[in-house]
Amino acid sequence: MLVGAPSGDTDTNRTGLFTTDLLGPDGVNFFGFFPPNEDLSGYVFNSLAFSGTSAAVPQIAGLAALLLSANAALTYRDVQQILVLSSRHFDFRDPDLTTNGAGLLVSHNVGFGVPDAGTAVNLARHWTNRPPMTSITLITTNPTPIAGDGMRVLVSGPGVPLALTVLAAELYNILAFHLTLSPGIAPALVACVLWVLVFLQYRNSFNGVLAAKPVVQE
Repeated sequence: MLVGAPSGDTDTNRTGLFTTDLLGPDGVNFFGFFPPNEDLSGYVFNSLAFSGTSAAVPQIAGLAALLLSANAALTYRDVQQILVLSSRHFDFRDPDLTTNGAGLLVSHNVGFGVPDAGTAVNLARHWTNRPPMTSITLITTNPTPIAGDGMRVLVSGPGVPLALTVLAAELYNILAFHLTLSPGIAPALVACVLWVLVFLQYRNSFNGVLAAKPVVQE
């Protein structure tokens, strides 16, 4: 993971990201707000909003577009470095947080942190493109385990394989999303079946993940 972005809170209260909604009957927000808050009818938030990677990834993609609009000469490696240099961490209790060889804080949970859009665009405007990429191979004989407390997975039963937990959450998200839209449940069921088929097709590629046990938070 290179960087992170807000993705909503689904632990207990299912608070999604505050974002724009479709207008009219195509929208998810069916509430009518009175002045001076009538503009809220065009947005989704709290339990009506969405979360997860579907919410986080577009934010980074949009920031990458901002960087290219500020400096069209940037390559993908330049964009990556700008994202890294403009990021910052907020959870310094993360047991997986460490300082790398370049002196930057990094973790497996949020990478180099959450980018600051203003800082990133300012860097892009005055950026000097990086030299051509070189390839260096390093071999370590003393691997360091990832801190287990750094990854938080909520499960309802003991001994549930991590991959199955992720699969169940993905299927739930698909169903919940399509149930709020027209034409409803039919495309949700099709999407779920396709998702399971893809999972089964590439199951052997994730044997290590399937065998891993999640951290149960009580």
